[in-house]
Amino acid sequence: MRKPLLILYVLFSTFTLLFTQERYGPYKIHEFVDGDTFWVKMDAGKTEKIRLIGVDTPEVKWEGLTEEQPGGKEASEYVKNLLKRKKVLLEYDVQKYDRYGRTLAYVYLEDSTFQNAPLAVVSTSY
Repeated sequence: MRKPLLILYVLFSTFTLLFTQERYGPYKIHEFVDGDTFWVKMDAGKTEKIRLIGVDTPEVKWEGLTEEQPGGKEASEYVKNLLKRKKVLLEYDVQKYDRYGRTLAYVYLEDSTFQNAPLAVVSTSY
């Protein structure tokens, strides 16, 4: 009987932490790089490169890439159509930057619609 209660407690704690993280923004998307990365305009006109946590799409632009990966253009267009002319809220993970200096973030629309999960499902189909 204790094990189910412990599991329930861990799940509740995890969900509580997930939903109580601070969100920053809203920020206007400045430029799209590909299906999992874009630039936002921060305060005072500064721009920051955002990498969606849990989303991995084929590359379109990358140093050393001679041609785009199959499905990269489609993934990029999908995300552009989904997020164009919208402002986003950013929620950072424990590790805020990746090894390339991109800001790692969970992305929400202003109405709190979570964007990473549906995009992660789409990105795995490529």
